[in-house]
Amino acid sequence: MLSQVVGMTGNLGQLFSVIPFAALLHATGWFPRSSRLPHSVCSRVCCLQRYCVAHRPG
Repeated sequence: MLSQVVGMTGNLGQLFSVIPFAALLHATGWFPRSSRLPHSVCSRVCCLQRYCVAHRPG
């Protein structure tokens, strides 16, 4: 029972995150959203990788 309640609570977070995404998708269309999302993820991963390499121990 507890695991079902915790799972349903986690799904509420996904529901709340999709509402702003749907509003942005409705306002700008699919192409700007689909072209910016992979670019922003890739740039964040590259920045994190550079930071980790520059601050590695030893």
